[in-house]
Amino acid sequence: MKTGKLGLKLSFFAVIIYLTCFFGSFEALLILCGFLILVEKDDWLSIHAFQALLLKSIYCLACAITNNIYSWINNYPLADSFTSTFLKDASHIHDTLIFIFGILLLIIIMIAALEAGKGVNVNIPFVSSTIKKMMNFKAFEVRTSQNTQKTESLNGTTPDVKNQENNEWYCSQCGSRNTTEFCVKCGTKKRNH
Repeated sequence: MKTGKLGLKLSFFAVIIYLTCFFGSFEALLILCGFLILVEKDDWLSIHAFQALLLKSIYCLACAITNNIYSWINNYPLADSFTSTFLKDASHIHDTLIFIFGILLLIIIMIAALEAGKGVNVNIPFVSSTIKKMMNFKAFEVRTSQNTQKTESLNGTTPDVKNQENNEWYCSQCGSRNTTEFCVKCGTKKRNH
């Protein structure tokens, strides 16, 4: 896994992001993700940051909806004999739903953190596809192409890959995706074959 601009592996930052998603507040997660996106400027890490933010948002939204429904039921004027039994049941249902949401988030976060720690792309159902559509990122495909390029360069084949449709190419020095004559990260000139 690639080392970031802060001197630590990007997979370490991805794990920290996912752990903050579960154990930290939404504000702490937002600050951490924003900082790492702006400083590291890596598509792979940005995808993981946005996935964690979307997961936390979904969790917070589910809890808020459950809390509002319970508050509405609790404040709804019903007959006294029915109210106490119903509110006791609603309270148990509310607590159980919040617990289930927390357990689901914990399971998803732990799996994502373990996979991200290995430097693997984490594809969380619905979340990954939503982030890709929203951000129009191709980071998962780019990371796969970069890994293929590194393998090809070790085998002695040419590492520069050209995409004829939109004139994309990958730098032989750093592996970043480019559309200009020179690499945007390291300045290496595009090879013409």
